[in-house]
Amino acid sequence: YIRAKVEDDNSFLMRNEENVEQRGGELGKELKRRGRAQEKRRASGIIEAKVRELDSMIHE
Repeated sequence: YIRAKVEDDNSFLMRNEENVEQRGGELGKELKRRGRAQEKRRASGIIEAKVRELDSMIHE
């Protein structure tokens, strides 16, 4: 049961990481179009927060 749970959690986290990477790519393209430093800082903050969230889920 525990192994199945860990595998489920892992696949869930993998999908989340893919979503974060995809979203990061989309944000990157949008920011290149706008080219504003403030927007870039905000976007990297969103991505870093998501990474921290995923990281804490891994360690639970």
